[in-house]
Amino acid sequence: MDSQMAYRPTPRELEVLRLICEGYSTKEVAAKLGITFRTAACHRCHLLDKAGARNVVLLFRWAVDNGYVTVDTPGSGPNDATVQRVLEADDYGNQKPTATEP
Repeated sequence: MDSQMAYRPTPRELEVLRLICEGYSTKEVAAKLGITFRTAACHRCHLLDKAGARNVVLLFRWAVDNGYVTVDTPGSGPNDATVQRVLEADDYGNQKPTATEP
């Protein structure tokens, strides 16, 4: 069995995973959970490593594929903004600058 398939996040890692998948940055995850930035970053790195994901987008996909988070069909619910926020984030969960319309 593949090691990524056998991996089950700890309860704390699940909290971090769900916040990452909602588009929160590492700094925001730390603030929401009342932990240090470094601890949140360690959880994030462990999740990426154990899931075999090289970036947050692949971690998000792994989380969906393994049933840890769900995504509504585009246009059908509140998760649309979450998916867009994740897709616009860099590998550290920080929002990428977006072009503004004139």
